[in-house]
Parts: sequence; structure tokens; C-alpha cells
Amino acid sequence: MTEQVLNAWVRSPQEIGTRPSRRLRRQGFIPAVVYGKAVPNGNLPIKLSAAEVRKILGSTIPEVGKVVRLKVHTGDEVLEFETVLQEVQWDPMK
Repeated sequence: MTEQVLNAWVRSPQEIGTRPSRRLRRQGFIPAVVYGKAVPNGNLPIKLSAAEVRKILGSTIPEVGKVVRLKVHTGDEVLEFETVLQEVQWDPMK
């Protein structure tokens, strides 16, 4: 099985909250949060490309517990995390 790699970008403070999250979704991104000991400050709000997520997870119900390598672009550097998919929320009306 090949390693799954997702590119992500750190969300700015203006991109956090309900309205900014809606704007991100309209622009083709998915808001997310990475938690863990290796993460600076314990959590990191990120945005993922919706097309890239669909390509990796597929259109079926994704496997919770799936390991995904996450490359987070923070502007001048790239942080890499090996993450476990903990929860995915789908809108059943779409």
C-alpha cells in the first residue's frame, strides 16, 4: 500500500471561525485541526485542498484510523507529521 500524503497550509487568525470557514469551503478548501505533542502549541488550525482530500479519501466513508502523512506549509518552512485520521464529518444533504 502506498503512503498517503496530503499538503496543508496553516490558517491565519482571520481564517478561524464559522464565517471564515464557509469562505474557505467556497474557495475549495477544507478547514481542519491537527492535535498532538509534536504540534507547536498542542494544536494547529490548517486548511486542506478539497480536491486532494477527495482523491485520497474517496467518496465512500473513509477509514477512521487511517495513517496519512501531512505536509503543513507555514510560509517559509514545511512541517511534516504522521497523522491518524480521527474523525471525518460529511454533510448528508450534499
